[in-house]
Amino acid sequence: MKKRILLAIFLLLPCLTFAQLKRVSPESQGIESKHLLAYYEAMMNLKTGETHHIVILRHGNIIGELSPQPFTKEGQHNVYSASKTFVSVAVGLAIEDGLLNLDDKVIRFFPKSLPDTLSENLKALTIRHLLTMTSGIHPNWSMRNNHSDWGACYLREKVETPGKVFQYDSMVTYLLSSIVQHVTGKKVFDYLNERIFTPLEIYDAEWEVSPEGINTGGWGLRLSPLSMAKFGQLLLNQGKWKGKQLLSAQWVKEMSANQQSTGKLEGYGYHVSLCDFPNVYRADGAFGQYIIVAPDQDMVIAINQANLSNGIHERHLIWEHLLKHVNDRPLKEGKAYQKLQAAEKNYRLPTEKSRVTTPQNSPLLKQPILLGKNPLAWKSLQIIPEDEQLHVHITTQTNETFVVDAGLEHWNTVESTVYPPYTIKAMGRFNGIKKNFTIAGCYGWEEENRLNIHLLFTNWISGVRLSFTTDGDKIQLWIKENTKKEKVKVEVWQ
Repeated sequence: MKKRILLAIFLLLPCLTFAQLKRVSPESQGIESKHLLAYYEAMMNLKTGETHHIVILRHGNIIGELSPQPFTKEGQHNVYSASKTFVSVAVGLAIEDGLLNLDDKVIRFFPKSLPDTLSENLKALTIRHLLTMTSGIHPNWSMRNNHSDWGACYLREKVETPGKVFQYDSMVTYLLSSIVQHVTGKKVFDYLNERIFTPLEIYDAEWEVSPEGINTGGWGLRLSPLSMAKFGQLLLNQGKWKGKQLLSAQWVKEMSANQQSTGKLEGYGYHVSLCDFPNVYRADGAFGQYIIVAPDQDMVIAINQANLSNGIHERHLIWEHLLKHVNDRPLKEGKAYQKLQAAEKNYRLPTEKSRVTTPQNSPLLKQPILLGKNPLAWKSLQIIPEDEQLHVHITTQTNETFVVDAGLEHWNTVESTVYPPYTIKAMGRFNGIKKNFTIAGCYGWEEENRLNIHLLFTNWISGVRLSFTTDGDKIQLWIKENTKKEKVKVEVWQ
């Protein structure tokens, strides 16, 4: 009898959601801890990048939460194009409010931004075309870097027949963000904050704002992995949270359906990517930012990485280690759960290793090191040793200064107001991002003439490895960013 009651409760769990998600054992939700351990191990040993955060939900409960040191569970992360799915939800809310229709013509919302002559294709462009990435406008990724009037510039581009060809383009989402702001009188972020984020108790989100005062839409959202998971749980629940319908279930069904062929195995919904395994979809951002929603397994997996692969292998790890191993009844906990808890606590990203003690007469120490042109826009460095730390004083080309306390073979973390390296070079970037950044640093001396310093911006995404070599008084510096494949040699002098 007791077993039947437990099973009945277990089967009812998908219907229940909590603003504050509960932390429970994987076994209580029908999956063995050993599968999460195997998944963590696979993700932590990827050769193509770093794993920063993983949150795994089943039946609305947290069964796995990994943030390897120096990252923390509370740390925000740049989610890049996973932002697009949040815009799709905002569009759905506006449709539900009677402010928009999928077949509304785009030109109606930009009366002051249109070219003098309107082509028939531009006239035919609809919100549906924007949502399915079939605008007919060839992507111009540099436009946002060189102009402040993004909407007008985009609408001046040549338009082929809308609805025919899938062309992935972040500026399409920017137009949607602009349209939502036009009809609601609120930025997408404020609209979502009122309708979605606050009910979900998401209080750590920020979103970049364009030079036109509009949320960037297709990128620029920053929030914690747990907040990402809550958003995924809302979609899994067909828009319902704590018994309240926050978002139309019909909209969730439409946005997660295969609305457009991409020319690959995976289809595309309304700013949602479909996975190439059964009935699983995702929000998808550059370098491995994912919110995976698996209705059949009643699971959500939120992931942050700095990964340089195309993501196919990482996504298949989810299927191989997690989704195919779920059960419809609770399981008995064992030693594997204890191992899982210990692993989640003890995982850390690799630190630099030292083979020698700090050479006090090294030309790298104490004297300012001037930097030539470099991808970080830094002007100079000064490295001051103290016990088992290096205080790295950095001056940017805009004369901002910050100090990172790098630990010897361990991570030290400090807070800074200086913006991190960022692959997106859009005009006005970081506008709307207000919270300070945390920087973790470690170092190691390979030899007396070889110093490596590793820096990670642990509530963004960026990481930088500085590799110094000396020959007498001569210094060589190589810089490797975690979001770029190649390292760069930088001219230095003292």
